[in-house]
Amino acid sequence: MVGVLLLAPGAPALATPSGSAGISAAIAFQPLAPNAEQVAPKEPLRAYKLPPDKEAQAVAYAHSRHELYFLDFLFSVVGLVLLIQLAVAPRLRDRAERLSRNRFLQALVFAGPFFIVLGFLSLPSAAAGHWLERYYGQSVQGWGSWFWDAVKGGAFALVLAIVLVWLFYGLVRRSPRRWWFYAWLGSLPILIFLIFVEPLVLEPLFFRFTPLAASDPQLTAEIERVVQHGGREIPETRMYRMNASSKLNALNAYVTGIGASERVVVWDTTIAQLTTPTTSATE
Repeated sequence: MVGVLLLAPGAPALATPSGSAGISAAIAFQPLAPNAEQVAPKEPLRAYKLPPDKEAQAVAYAHSRHELYFLDFLFSVVGLVLLIQLAVAPRLRDRAERLSRNRFLQALVFAGPFFIVLGFLSLPSAAAGHWLERYYGQSVQGWGSWFWDAVKGGAFALVLAIVLVWLFYGLVRRSPRRWWFYAWLGSLPILIFLIFVEPLVLEPLFFRFTPLAASDPQLTAEIERVVQHGGREIPETRMYRMNASSKLNALNAYVTGIGASERVVVWDTTIAQLTTPTTSATE
């Protein structure tokens, strides 16, 4: 007899190898109908389509983003070529070597101004992108707030760049032939560390996070069920509501971090515009 395996929701939880409760399901064996593959669904799925005005707006926004991407690429190439022609990097290197023999101070004198210049080169494109988001209703953030966010993000990136340049050139001096291998090897723990600290240090610089259970216990319970169904262990104490509406109109929910910093974040715009089942399904 031909049969199929079915998952029966609501049945007793299956025990996992670790002894903890697994996904709430039971396996049942049922005969397969002779012509099951020919049975059509009662309500066929219908494709979602935007109203004509919204669709035209979405297409125009996508085209504008694509055009900005290529313009930014050309502008960046021209800016980098100009930096090479003006010998900015060699001049900064010579100045750093004249000012101090300390390797970290040399990295500071060289990398600081160099990456500040690179940041200014990317500023016009970032400003144009924010203008597009405001024009097409994707963002409600004012220019003062946007600029302050750019300063905070740039400062964090600058400190990180100085430290990485110091480590990199120290590695090149110690291993002139195999520096590329050790640099790759060292990048792995650095990447893991950045993923760990991002939700703890970086994201709170731009948005406010509050416990989701305090404002929406029903949604918290639904998300916790979805997380467990996916084989993850993220308690409700690490589920947060983010005040995205202070800057954005977009909807989102995501998992970030790693290990002890892993957490679920739901934007308040998502909670306001979607029902609880739909919101939990976005995880």
